[in-house]
Amino acid sequence: MSSGTARAGARAARLRRQAARRAPLGPRLPGQRRGAPRRPPAPTVLVPPGDAGTGPPPGAGDPAPGPGGAAPEPRPARWPRVIEVLAVVVASIAALATVVVTREQTVNEVRVTREGQITDRYTSAVDNLGDKAAEVRLGGIYALQRIMKDSPRDQSSVVDVLSAYVRTHARGQTAQDAGSGRPAADVQAAFEVLARRDPHRDGRSTVDLREAHLANVSVRGTGRAGSSADGGVRPGTDTARLPGANLSGAVLESANLAGARMNGDYLVGTRLTEADLPRADLRSSWLVGARLDDARLNGADLHGARAIDASLRNADLRGADLRNTDLRGVDLTGADLTGADLRGAYLRTQRVRTAHGKRLPYTSRRSVAVTAHQLRKAKLDDHTVLPPEVADDPTLHRRQHR
Repeated sequence: MSSGTARAGARAARLRRQAARRAPLGPRLPGQRRGAPRRPPAPTVLVPPGDAGTGPPPGAGDPAPGPGGAAPEPRPARWPRVIEVLAVVVASIAALATVVVTREQTVNEVRVTREGQITDRYTSAVDNLGDKAAEVRLGGIYALQRIMKDSPRDQSSVVDVLSAYVRTHARGQTAQDAGSGRPAADVQAAFEVLARRDPHRDGRSTVDLREAHLANVSVRGTGRAGSSADGGVRPGTDTARLPGANLSGAVLESANLAGARMNGDYLVGTRLTEADLPRADLRSSWLVGARLDDARLNGADLHGARAIDASLRNADLRGADLRNTDLRGVDLTGADLTGADLRGAYLRTQRVRTAHGKRLPYTSRRSVAVTAHQLRKAKLDDHTVLPPEVADDPTLHRRQHR
């Protein structure tokens, strides 16, 4: 009985060992042989608080050593971090887009509001120009000047309005202040606004003051000393900027336009008697039939101007630039030509249709009134076409070819 029980116990023990060997072992750790049982993890020893100097034994809780005795490093979870970064980037882009859209909307709203305000100001200023009170009209003129500064794109319309105002209110002697002989206050103010503007913003508009009566007109200086105390500009005056303006038939007698920029102006038949034009820029201007008797043109630049049949009696042309100027039929009686540059100028009196190989659009039937004595003081060259009356003068001949 006892021997059978012993045999049964031995057999059961053998079967348990075989079952243990055949059981699944799970993934192998680095360095573990196939079929070898896994080492159970070391127990974690909890140290109660306050037990100083005691702790788990060395190596307790450490992961199993890998090949060569080094513990394996745990792999960090990367996807949560990537998702977090992407979320921050998307939120930043959305915030930036919102700021940009909001800014554009704000800018558009401000622009629309500003344009509406300028339109209201423009309408109010134009209405003031038709008021009977001079003070109200002056306020309208200076309001238009402010609009030109605040809104450069509206300058062309302001130039047209003020030009029409001057033409309408500067007709004949009614435009003059009683006793002073100067333009009325509103006409003077409108002229000064036009003369002080920036011509580069005019667009397609030009200052059109045809047949306006502007005797003794000037551009009063904004400061006490004006633009310059010498060099041709009087103290208390500013430089007029009127390039390309149409002043044909206008009356500018005794006008103070020292140093004025009037290049390319149309001055056909304009009356500039006794006008102050020292150092004025009159390049390529049209002075056909203009009257400049007793005018001060010392140092003025008339290079390439057309002064056919113009009258320059007793004019001061000292140091003036008259190169390539068409002076057919001009009256230079008593004019001072000391130092005047007449190189390439055309003074021939006979009727011709070409000069220097170029076709001339106009011709003159009058003779040039000038003497050899006057021309001896001027600068000449072999391209200067002299009148037949003085062309044979030996002194002039030597000056032309020296």
